[in-house]
Amino acid sequence: MSISAYRIRNSITAVIRRGASERFKCLDGGAILFPLSGPNAAGMIEARYENDFVLVFERDLDEATEHIEIEVAGASSS
Repeated sequence: MSISAYRIRNSITAVIRRGASERFKCLDGGAILFPLSGPNAAGMIEARYENDFVLVFERDLDEATEHIEIEVAGASSS
């Protein structure tokens, strides 16, 4: 079984969400994002990055990332 993800090629800016607070952070090339939603009204997608929930612009994903599939260890196909 595999899950959809994005590998960042060029740095992008994300909004890091922790509880009720939000801050901007630059996500460097090589980082992996796991999308959790489709784009909202502002064109932003919620994703998982390391231990954080982030918002990134769909436009940035299109321009600065590559879509990848990650195999889930221990999962069996039925």
